[in-house]
Amino acid sequence: MRVQTWKLTVTVVAVLVTFVLLTVTMRDNRPDNLAVPTFMQQAPADSENLKSIRDIYLKTLKVTLTGYAFKSKAIKMGVGEVEIIEEAMNNDERRRGGDWPSVGYTMIGIIGLDNIQELLEKTIQDSVPGDFLEAGVWRGGASMFAKAVMNSYNQQNRHTWVCDSFEGLPPATQKNDLDFWSKIKALAVSKEIVRGHFEEFFLLDEMVHFIQGYFVYSLPCLRQTLKEKDNKIAVLRADGDMYESLMDILFNLYEFVPVGGYIIIDDWGIQVAKKAVQEFREMHDIKSTIFPFRGISMYWRVESKIPVKYSWYEEFVKTRKLDASKKQC
Repeated sequence: MRVQTWKLTVTVVAVLVTFVLLTVTMRDNRPDNLAVPTFMQQAPADSENLKSIRDIYLKTLKVTLTGYAFKSKAIKMGVGEVEIIEEAMNNDERRRGGDWPSVGYTMIGIIGLDNIQELLEKTIQDSVPGDFLEAGVWRGGASMFAKAVMNSYNQQNRHTWVCDSFEGLPPATQKNDLDFWSKIKALAVSKEIVRGHFEEFFLLDEMVHFIQGYFVYSLPCLRQTLKEKDNKIAVLRADGDMYESLMDILFNLYEFVPVGGYIIIDDWGIQVAKKAVQEFREMHDIKSTIFPFRGISMYWRVESKIPVKYSWYEEFVKTRKLDASKKQC
């Protein structure tokens, strides 16, 4: 563990040196109390030099956030206390996000981060309005990377929404899910820790928002906020693992994704999560092509605006065993 920590420190320093070099040569006029300045204030977006520096910065972030650079061992997937597997890191598994790194910030692998970068770049290139929102963030690495990508393109008007209970997954409240996710202690990471991770990488500013609570309680309130602010979501990343969590995410947030925006489903390989997504798509007659990636995930592009059948969701919520004391709005 001491060697892994040392390697992590060296890698983080390398990321920050790259970042500082960028900000020294391309510094903007933002106030000192905000996150480290974005890269592109004084250089055109298609500058070859800028592209090269951005590429180095984002690639370094990928191997750092996934734990790939320092070959950290994996955490055993299962209920109970956190247990580190003794076997050495499997490079292929770590690249595709097939394990949970003991030292690292995300479990979606380099391929998962590649996907976030690709879709954000497409929305930027196509001038699709809106923010990045991740529902289910673990240690925050995927959202951190999305923020870094947007910073690197000087997208100062795009928010990053970081949504999680920050205490693990909820007990099942209906019959489609088995009640074991809530017993996996490795999935519980506090908001303070995740916020600290953003701060460590100079990615925390007033455009990053932490939404805390089990989704059935927090997302209806966020839905109201987004409506009031007239916010859009250019890329919505859903990582809820459970049938009910995917329903909470899609029914509360899908309407904010404009045409040309993207829906990422991390849990396509989990049958109950896949069932929820299929039911939502069928219910709303969504025919957009599904693009699978990394063996367990998929995404689709929103091709047309459809009204979400929110009344169905409200009736669904009434059938669940909820804790009235946790209701947020």
